[in-house]
Amino acid sequence: MVYWYSVKEARRIMKINFTDLLYALSYALDAVEREYNGVLDGHGKRVAWFSEKMGKAAGLTSEELIDLAGLAILHDNALAGYLDSSVSGWLDRKVSDDDAGCLDTDAFRGHCRLGEDRVRLLPFLTGPENIVLYHHERADGYGAFGVRGENTPLMAQIVHMADSVDVLFHSNGVRDADWSRIRAHVHDEAGRNYSSSTVRLFDAAFSSACIAEMKTKGVDACLREDVPDRFRDFTREEINGITGFFAGIVDYKSSFTRDHSMGVARRAELMARHYGWDEDKIERYYFAGALHDIGKLVISNDILEKPGRLTGDEFEVMQNHASQTYRVLHQVKGMEDITEWAANHHEKLDGSGYPRGLQADQLSFEDRLMACIDIYQALTEERPYKKGLSHEETMSIMRDMVRQGKIDPDITEDIGKVFGAEAVKTEASGKSEETGEVKKWRCSVCGYVYEGERPPVRCPVCDMPGDNFKLADA
Repeated sequence: MVYWYSVKEARRIMKINFTDLLYALSYALDAVEREYNGVLDGHGKRVAWFSEKMGKAAGLTSEELIDLAGLAILHDNALAGYLDSSVSGWLDRKVSDDDAGCLDTDAFRGHCRLGEDRVRLLPFLTGPENIVLYHHERADGYGAFGVRGENTPLMAQIVHMADSVDVLFHSNGVRDADWSRIRAHVHDEAGRNYSSSTVRLFDAAFSSACIAEMKTKGVDACLREDVPDRFRDFTREEINGITGFFAGIVDYKSSFTRDHSMGVARRAELMARHYGWDEDKIERYYFAGALHDIGKLVISNDILEKPGRLTGDEFEVMQNHASQTYRVLHQVKGMEDITEWAANHHEKLDGSGYPRGLQADQLSFEDRLMACIDIYQALTEERPYKKGLSHEETMSIMRDMVRQGKIDPDITEDIGKVFGAEAVKTEASGKSEETGEVKKWRCSVCGYVYEGERPPVRCPVCDMPGDNFKLADA
């Protein structure tokens, strides 16, 4: 299906339910935050529900409320990027003995800055700024950036309170007796952790009956009642931003697979164009490539980054990432085809793949193609524990898999031709005259990696200027 942006400028755009996509992602982000600091399932949606109630009490417009709910769900979108770093346990650390209650500023600043950079890729309705950046600021100025309450955007103050309350009290399980403890905490922290204005909004928006209703109906139902769906058309530029955002979250979780999702997405688009598909299908297939590993957010980094061979139980957990991709994406109306293409990327023609063990007659051409693209990308990309294979080495392995009856022979040969030509072109244009080595430039906004002597003028994924690119190995 093709949609037109305007009469003056015809641009193909894709129709998806962006609200559904954010709600679906909240499940995966909860898994990351649970791994990091032990929050209970549904944390992101509860923070969104808390925030929406307080935003409504503040008199925000319907569009502002939609954006607030989305930003609340995404408030810790950059947390995955810190699971493999040295800041583990930052919730319990202090800057110094003299700064009691002040959290590790280096950890928080990096987490908040990256999160803010990422959400700016998304097509929010009201252009909100610095909500994720300042969502850990305290009213007394002892947050990561030292910004006092009166200088912090109201939405950021709201998300900060909602996040803190849910982490401290696991609001999905509170009893009537717990309500007085929550209210006492909020009032005790007025002027220190929370501004007086947000405390007033809390009082106006919540009661024990309100919490009980959320527990009875479920946070999903409550959010759906109060926050309208955002099912609308998106331009190709907006789709690129959404794609870069989601792929970046997945790829930043593990240094072992960094840039893998966007690599699959780019190759998916290249093959889709080779087969002459229409622009709408090309965009949807590109989107599927970017999201195919979103289920890895649910997998522990202890398994994702284990340096040695996985045990049988660990490998079974790792295989679960494909079914988790399906679980996340199937919730999004209008993405049924994308969900299948993304979730079936580890299926094999002989039924030996996972998660469903589908066989040749159960796999579409698009499913088979995505599986081959994923294999090619995984074999050719460098990882901390291996060098990337050449095109010829990769094709030798894939042709052996064809002989074993695991992947499609015609698609494999098509990939050999298309990616072989790409490899020759890259080798001819991307080598440094001084060293003979290919330079890799990483976009600091979305994580896209470009190969060439100089960075591109603009990032082809997030459209940010080329000065956002840094040498990937620097």
